[in-house]
Amino acid sequence: MNKTLKSDYRTKYLSIRDGLSEHEIIEKSAAAETHLFKTIKYQKCETLLIYKNFGSEAVTSGIIADALKKGKTVALPRLTDKKNRDMAFFRIANDEKFIVNSFGVAEPAFDAKKIVASDLNTLIIAPGAVFSVNGARIGYGGGYYDRYLSRNVYNKCIGFCFAAQFIDYVPSDETDVNMDAVVTEDGFQTLKLDISL
Repeated sequence: MNKTLKSDYRTKYLSIRDGLSEHEIIEKSAAAETHLFKTIKYQKCETLLIYKNFGSEAVTSGIIADALKKGKTVALPRLTDKKNRDMAFFRIANDEKFIVNSFGVAEPAFDAKKIVASDLNTLIIAPGAVFSVNGARIGYGGGYYDRYLSRNVYNKCIGFCFAAQFIDYVPSDETDVNMDAVVTEDGFQTLKLDISL
């Protein structure tokens, strides 16, 4: 796959996302999380691996707060090996203190005892620049999520974004891992995920 083509898509849709006002980001994120909360997959999951939003990303603070309140194990990603582009998810609490990494993203502090292993009771919520109807995703260019998803067992992985980031076609490589579903303010873009289960 031509990396330039993927880069062009990334640049275009991040620019569109960056064009949303703060009010739109908050309002659309709240609508998307409401759709997520209605699913059995979210309600029944024991572990939630989710990102802490940065910049113009869809806001996840409401989901994190709800999951912690419900007693789920909630873990956020931290880069563990930049050279090999690896990350791990670390369990957080309500009063968690975060550290800003070199990309400007807030991460949990490193504590090996808090690394969470994903399993078949794990739901993953992933960010991205743009998603397609078949679940293809273009992230931010590091390949961290693709690497993690390809190496770990989990129940489902859901892309969490705005409708403006959801399109018919996204270029992808064989190393890219598709989402099971994508949720936006307009609802679930159902792919392999039966939200009625």
